[in-house]
Amino acid sequence: MKKAPPLVTKIKYPLVFIHSNDQHREFKCPNHPEFAYITGVIFTVFSPAQINSPMHRQQLLQLLTHYKTPFMEEAAMVARSRRFVAQHENCFDRSLAPGHVTGSAWVVNPSRTHALMMHHRKLDRWFQPGGHADGDHDIIRVVLKETSEESGVDLENIRLVSDKIFDVDVHTIHPSAHDDRHQHFDIRFLLEIDDSIPIPGNDESHQIGWIPLEQVSHFNHARSLHRMVQKTRRL
Repeated sequence: MKKAPPLVTKIKYPLVFIHSNDQHREFKCPNHPEFAYITGVIFTVFSPAQINSPMHRQQLLQLLTHYKTPFMEEAAMVARSRRFVAQHENCFDRSLAPGHVTGSAWVVNPSRTHALMMHHRKLDRWFQPGGHADGDHDIIRVVLKETSEESGVDLENIRLVSDKIFDVDVHTIHPSAHDDRHQHFDIRFLLEIDDSIPIPGNDESHQIGWIPLEQVSHFNHARSLHRMVQKTRRL
């Protein structure tokens, strides 16, 4: 009898094999002889994170899995964000006490010389556009919606430069009269708006405008903004 070929080789993590009857077994060592060959049955292979994660989190988990960064500090935050999303089914809800997923945009002009920033009325600080997901699992849609609302620019005039993550930042939100201390797992995308069109903003900010990249640190000296400026210069 001809030996069947190996089903899986060079696995870096434990896998779960799901059969059509939805029963599953976890193979700690896929290359063990007992499990090396499977004949006559078709299985689907999942990682443990995929098994524990409903489909509404798969888009973000895949984005985080494929995102690579040369910044060590950010790489650690990407890993933290991936674990958080995998562990919390309601990670997109702001009611989740430990923290929640948020989305923001690094908006640049076509020549990549300026970034759009707003002077947040409530926090009295300059930030890039963004906000809470409020239960929406499509984080790209969240970012586009928040950018349109906060800039006052119609969606048709906002270009998603890439559907891949541009930056990830995990930061602590200090307690206030409305919220306890918690964390934001902020997923960021690169957008473009023509800097020749009006940017009316909205009532969430005192002011909104185009900031030259070399002056961004004067408005907000956060390390993550410095990181995004560096990335913009490499585009």
